[in-house]
Amino acid sequence: MEEPNRAHNSAYELMCYGSLPALIPPEPPARPEERTMTDYLRFQQASFEEIPFNPVDSLILSSLVYLDYELVDFAPVHRADPIPIIDVLRFCDFDELIARCWMKNCDDISEFFNAFARNRRFAKLCVCLYANEQSENIDKQFSAITFVAPGMGTYVAFSGTDGSVVGWKEDFALSYKDVIPSQRSAQAYLSGVASCFTEGVLLVGGHSKGGNLAEFAAATIHKDVYERVGAIFNHDGPNFLNPPSPRYLSTEYQGKRHKYVPESSIFGMILEDSTHLRYVASNAVSFFQHRPVTWLVKDDDFQYCDDQSQSAQFFDEALDAWLRSCTTEQRDAFLGAIFELVEETDCHTFAEFQRKLPQNLAKVLRGTRNLDKQTRDALTQTFSHLGRVLKMMTAERLQGAVGRLLPGVGQ
Repeated sequence: MEEPNRAHNSAYELMCYGSLPALIPPEPPARPEERTMTDYLRFQQASFEEIPFNPVDSLILSSLVYLDYELVDFAPVHRADPIPIIDVLRFCDFDELIARCWMKNCDDISEFFNAFARNRRFAKLCVCLYANEQSENIDKQFSAITFVAPGMGTYVAFSGTDGSVVGWKEDFALSYKDVIPSQRSAQAYLSGVASCFTEGVLLVGGHSKGGNLAEFAAATIHKDVYERVGAIFNHDGPNFLNPPSPRYLSTEYQGKRHKYVPESSIFGMILEDSTHLRYVASNAVSFFQHRPVTWLVKDDDFQYCDDQSQSAQFFDEALDAWLRSCTTEQRDAFLGAIFELVEETDCHTFAEFQRKLPQNLAKVLRGTRNLDKQTRDALTQTFSHLGRVLKMMTAERLQGAVGRLLPGVGQ
């Protein structure tokens, strides 16, 4: 008897041997406007040869990069020989795979992976060239993996922050440094992938900080590799303090750049001044819209909004104005002092910090009394400056609102 096709039998294998919950098909939403990328996995079964790669596919791969591939001990995932991702889900403990990222706090994440395991479109998706680097000495947290599938080509995915204090510290360094360690690693990684896969188009992308790394790598890579880059996907990742290269400002680069942020984006709008982005509808509120599983989908694309929400726009403008008005030294001193206090709690991740939030916050506040006068004054000055920016922008908003209601007032 002929052995069943492994890729199309993946759901059965996972149900019998894998670590995911039993694959019970959930009911799709009654209304199409409520569909997320989990629903997209349920209804879009066409291959990449039948329907080309799209932004929702990119968001899915930018989510899968967060898995802890260090757990893979049955195959050389760090090498260039691709292995089926379904084997990663089958042979690794699911809870451990998602333990170090935002997925562990999502109630519906098992539904996402169940839908993925059943999906024909991604049935032959393979992974390779996994890289994972972390150093507390230079405040670096970098992770990336390469996805390959028939008809899709090569997708280079960069991971966002893993939840570690080191990772978040490096993220905030984007506000006062032109280059951070992970960006250089991203450039080198993309170059290495291009050397391993010498033919075909390269797709580059990531979520959160991963989106920023994807853009930096594409903007600074050697011209020969850049010419092979077909598209750059930034899913709610921050922009740059200064353009990383003249290429970034070119019409060609901006044509390859695809940036998507939720309507209440906070992180993805940091330092963003480009009109080349689109706002995506979400079924979550505020900060929780940063999670990809909340983004809404329409057919083979996202559901889009005309503009940012008013509250998010206000916050982003205030934060941007504050960041750009502070000197590099002020930002460096401020963030350095904050993270030094957090590290004194002996918490290595923000999840650990939140478990005893009142006690840890109290410890941080007590720690400010032990800072030297120069650092303490820098903290006070920076907080005061942020307060002045918020007060000024609030007054401007109120004046504008009154002017619209009562023409002539405030002019």
